[in-house]
Amino acid sequence: MCSLACIGARSRPFPRCTIPSRARSYRLAVALPGLVLGVLPLTAGLWSGHWLTTFYGFLMLVAAAGDLLVLWILRGVPSGAWVQDHPEEVGCIVVADASAPAPDPVSPEDLPLDAGEARDDFSLVHIGLLLVFSAVCAGLGFLIALA
Repeated sequence: MCSLACIGARSRPFPRCTIPSRARSYRLAVALPGLVLGVLPLTAGLWSGHWLTTFYGFLMLVAAAGDLLVLWILRGVPSGAWVQDHPEEVGCIVVADASAPAPDPVSPEDLPLDAGEARDDFSLVHIGLLLVFSAVCAGLGFLIALA
């Protein structure tokens, strides 16, 4: 069941899926906002020369940078594996491999107690690089749109 949830100390609302789904479906659901709200308006704006549509497209692409990061993290996960949104944090967890039957949803009680300490594969440097890349792409897009 997918639901709107407020996660974190700042209670940021965002949709999350509370049951496991196949990685290929999860990737599609993560990529759609960036494609529909970012790439399509950006393409239409560049094609028509309408700067406001171009600006909106780039703004939505920058907003979808977190989704792009999730897709990058899932790049090595087989498409048939079972994936679920993390029950407490932003991101997802791989619940079972492709050959397993549909697993039960993972709840916060199912997580190991030291799960927060095992985050050494991603750092603040990666987020900074992603933000710089997004800003450079947005700047280049504006230059192309204005030309």
